[in-house]
Amino acid sequence: MVFGLKYIGHRPFAYITYRVNYHSVNPNDYIYLDKNPTLKGLAIVSPNDIGKQNVELEQNFFKKPMKIFYSISKAHHWVTQILQAYNS
Repeated sequence: MVFGLKYIGHRPFAYITYRVNYHSVNPNDYIYLDKNPTLKGLAIVSPNDIGKQNVELEQNFFKKPMKIFYSISKAHHWVTQILQAYNS
């Protein structure tokens, strides 16, 4: 992700993560992500209910918009809306 941040620079962005396998994120990672002023939202795509339960817990550690989706297309649509709000 560090290389991506160098590419993006100071432009607003939203991050889509596709969690194919079961895993959770270290809550300390969200502290780092919250400090990034250009990150405007986080969309998580997970094909199962366990992923949804993990995201519900992780939302307690992330202050910015965060939402779970079952499809990449719906996550992309949501991210596009978030970014359009900042570009208006």
